[in-house]
Amino acid sequence: MKAKPRVLLFDAAGTLVHLAEPVAATYARFAAERGAILDVPLLNTGFKTSFRAMGMRPPGTIPRDGDDLAWWREVVRRSVADQPLPPGFDFEEWFRALYRHFAEPEAWVPEPETVPLLGTLREAGYRLAVLSNWDSRLRPVLDGLGLAPFFEALFISSEHGLAKPDPAFFRLALDALGVAPDAAWMVGDDKEHDLAPARALGMGAHRVHVDMSGNPGGSEAPLATLVEALTGTPEQKRG
Repeated sequence: MKAKPRVLLFDAAGTLVHLAEPVAATYARFAAERGAILDVPLLNTGFKTSFRAMGMRPPGTIPRDGDDLAWWREVVRRSVADQPLPPGFDFEEWFRALYRHFAEPEAWVPEPETVPLLGTLREAGYRLAVLSNWDSRLRPVLDGLGLAPFFEALFISSEHGLAKPDPAFFRLALDALGVAPDAAWMVGDDKEHDLAPARALGMGAHRVHVDMSGNPGGSEAPLATLVEALTGTPEQKRG
């Protein structure tokens, strides 16, 4: 039985929020508006391959100013490497439009139970914070979705030059919050980046998963399971 924590650290994408539209569909829609027709299934495969290939970033390669534009430009460039763009297509303008789009709260959706559940956790005395491999665009996203007020701190990888699964990123958050590892749980969807490194430090860990593809009904381990893990009592659905 995991000890009851004082602090809950949340991952963001795939845990608190998911995409309102599948990423490949968004890329293709923005391209079509600029005269390029892209194959969505091929683009989806390209994005997944590109994202995985660039996912593990060695220390010293992550920005500290909150701007991860260069990294995302390369992800997008690799995503369309198998699909020739038409002559005259302005890749940079298309990319920057996409980058701005994903800073908009409308590009993201929280699970229906997220806001009331976070309120319940705060009322129960838990301290909540976010530990995310993201960039400064996360701040307006969480603010616009009404989630930011629940968290006393946001630890964002590109603002600290560190990223999960680096234990230094976890320790940075724990030190800033003034808690020992055994007084905190990591709540996330990724075993390699969220759960395993947290457990290796002596933290508790709880897996949740919301569907990042933008397809409805894809959440296999909703955030509400966290309440049951903390209390042993299933969370009641709210009408």
